Amino acid sequence: MKTFLIQGNEITKCPEHDFGYAVFESIKYNNWYYNEGKFDCDIIYGTFDGLKCKECIPVGSVEFVLNFLKTQHNIQKVLPINIPEELDTFSNRKIERKYNIDTIIHDHDIIIKSMTGIKKYTDILYGNVISNVPLDDYIISEVIAIESEWRCFVRNNRLLDIKCYSGNPFLVPSEDIIYAMIDSYKRSPNSYTLDVAISDKGKTSIIEIHNFFSCGLYGFNDYGNYLNMLLDGINWEINKTI
Repeated sequence: MKTFLIQGNEITKCPEHDFGYAVFESIKYNNWYYNEGKFDCDIIYGTFDGLKCKECIPVGSVEFVLNFLKTQHNIQKVLPINIPEELDTFSNRKIERKYNIDTIIHDHDIIIKSMTGIKKYTDILYGNVISNVPLDDYIISEVIAIESEWRCFVRNNRLLDIKCYSGNPFLVPSEDIIYAMIDSYKRSPNSYTLDVAISDKGKTSIIEIHNFFSCGLYGFNDYGNYLNMLLDGINWEINKTI
């Protein structure tokens, strides 16, 4: 039996996030479908320090999952995926990667994100100036005007669903371009989310990709795949460090 450890709120005694609640329904579905107790869950308040739960699957915030990976598997750092280089062509904007820098010269608005750790430095730098930033490796993206943003849920190179999470939900991304992105992403995790934007020019563009943990669902409720996607996400982080 595989046990999911859900981050809880100490005041309400409920899951802290929507994707924690979704575990309950997914477990009920899977145990009904297979007519056996394949999955179980428990709620965790606080951190994993002092606990022995190496074979479990954490479901919670980025900090919650990082604490699990650190205390249970000695994984000290998890790298963000951001935009894989093979998908730069789908960005429809200028993308640069700069290494070991603390100063950025820019003549237009840019978004910068650390490439060395999840939840590290991210910012929008405005105008035509020289900006000082923490010493790090960065992916730098030109700012574009966005009308709507969508999250695509992918498992085993198959698109399961898309959900609008910001902007105009009637501006739907291009089906062909999303499938082309999935086909072009050759070194992907088994399960991941692909965030895309519809620009003010009507183009479907990649925003970024996340391995499948700590991912907002925005109404995604594929109970048949959800638990295995969570398993995929943690196993990918563990196995790629071995």
